[in-house]
Amino acid sequence: MKYVDFDITNNFLFLVFGICQKRQVCHSMTLQIKKSSFKKYETLISKLKLEDFRQANKEELEKKPFSNEGIRILQKDLHVIRARIQGTDEAHLSMRSKVWSTILLFNPPSLWIMINPANTQDPIVQVIAGIDIDLDKFYKLSGPNSQQHASNITGDSFVAAKFFCFIIQIFLHTVLGIMKTKYSIYCKEGVHGVVQTYLGAVEAQGQGTLHMHMLVWLKDAPTAKVMEIALKDEGFHCHVIDFINAAIRTNINEMDMDGILSMPTQKAILYSRPINPTKDRKDSNEHKKYLARALQYHQCSTTTCLQCQHGCLRCK
Repeated sequence: MKYVDFDITNNFLFLVFGICQKRQVCHSMTLQIKKSSFKKYETLISKLKLEDFRQANKEELEKKPFSNEGIRILQKDLHVIRARIQGTDEAHLSMRSKVWSTILLFNPPSLWIMINPANTQDPIVQVIAGIDIDLDKFYKLSGPNSQQHASNITGDSFVAAKFFCFIIQIFLHTVLGIMKTKYSIYCKEGVHGVVQTYLGAVEAQGQGTLHMHMLVWLKDAPTAKVMEIALKDEGFHCHVIDFINAAIRTNINEMDMDGILSMPTQKAILYSRPINPTKDRKDSNEHKKYLARALQYHQCSTTTCLQCQHGCLRCK
């Protein structure tokens, strides 16, 4: 069986249907196709005219199948190519198919994780941006202020992307126990156990910052049937409640609302070297109080979170 190899740039394929939408895609890829099919496709596509694309556009709006065979072939090839380009609809569909096939193979995922690094307030990202910071000794009042922090990031999108990649790699290695090399991936026991497989998708928020949605399948995790039975068991309910009480805190040293609001809010509290809890436990506990006051306390207001839904104000 004979094949024809040829290089083609993605920009050309996007321009064919006029769907670039300001997206700069400049990397190239190699396609492989049967020689007989190549000749057939070449003939059909080369005969396409502007009227054929207008007719195809009309048929697509009417949700009808394309009547022109050349358009159908071109659409099929575009779907195959776009599935390999991150951020496209076809890439998302490909990811969904991988999720469903992994569920059939390893049962439902054990963890759903979203990672959204605070890239404007982390000193590490400032170091990546070229700011002279001694990470062994720094304090929030030294170095650039919060406005300069944000300016350093917004002025260089590569710095934000590099920091995001760094944080994701640290999370995979430290929390999940995933170690990646050039040719393979190894898994050791992490915080949640041994990871069997995982899938992650990176998205950009409205402000342009990156965040990741991730599904994680743990080794020896209970199946959906086992979980269905466990969720009906009172003993399992008690285990879940004990875990929540041990892992999640909903107060600051048992203080009431007036006590919490009386605490001063420290600005740029993240921009300081963390206190070592093994050496300075008292100072660390005190620092946690101000961290919770500055970053975890939530008070609803119409300018931040309250949105009108069905005539009522609800926290988003």
